[in-house]
Formats: sequence, C-alpha cells, structure tokens
Amino acid sequence: MKKYFFTMLLFVGFAFFTFGCASSAETEDPLNVTPAHVFYDSHNGQEVSVNAGDIFFVKLKETPSSGCRWKVEPYDFNYLLYKGKKFQSDSDDPEDVAASGVQIFGFEARRKGTTELKFTQVGPGIENNAEYSLKITIN
Repeated sequence: MKKYFFTMLLFVGFAFFTFGCASSAETEDPLNVTPAHVFYDSHNGQEVSVNAGDIFFVKLKETPSSGCRWKVEPYDFNYLLYKGKKFQSDSDDPEDVAASGVQIFGFEARRKGTTELKFTQVGPGIENNAEYSLKITIN
C-alpha cells in the first residue's frame, strides 16, 4: 500500500510540475478582452459611468522613446481593480523603436459608488506634468 501511495504521489507531483509551471496568470494577457468602455484623451476631466463588473480601458497617447510615460496615481482599490497595461504602437514596423502610439491601461469596476482615476505624465525634462483624470460612477 505504501508503494502504491508513493507511486501516485510521485505521478501527481510530476504532472503538477510538468503542466502547472506555466500558470494562466503568466501566459494569459489580462488586456486581451473586449472592454465594455474605452476612454481616450478627449475624456480628460469628464464624468463617466460604468457598471460593476465592467472592464474598461483608458488609452492615452504616448511616445516611449521620448522617455515620457503615463503613471497611474494612487486610487481607491475598493472600487477599481488594475488589470495591467500595454503599449500599442502606431507603426506597423515592430523594429520602429521611436514610434508613438497609445498606452492602454485596463481596470475592472468592482462595486457601486463614485471614485476618481488620475494619471500623470512623467519623464526627463518635464517641468509641468500633463495630467489626465476621470470621475467614475459605478452603477
């Protein structure tokens, strides 16, 4: 009986190691979803509404080669869950490191209420940081 138990334990451990090393969190792109809402530069300073459970994106213009980046400012985690970010280049050439594009930030609305989401553009040579904000009502 001990031999059977040891063999099964070894088999389960091997299967877990072989198939469990790459978890879905490591291989799955959290922004590879269709968002319920997308907010752009033109929504800066506006009040917007989303539903609890909605995934939404904020797309802000960015040129990474300039050294300037958008930074998410602290926000209320009770209302929003950060899903991640990715850069989408305007160039079709993957070797074009100077290309501009949009930085896509993904969030999930967690529960009913009102909160604010702010971004600041940071980088070398920026004296007056650009800011972006949304007042979000979650239904």
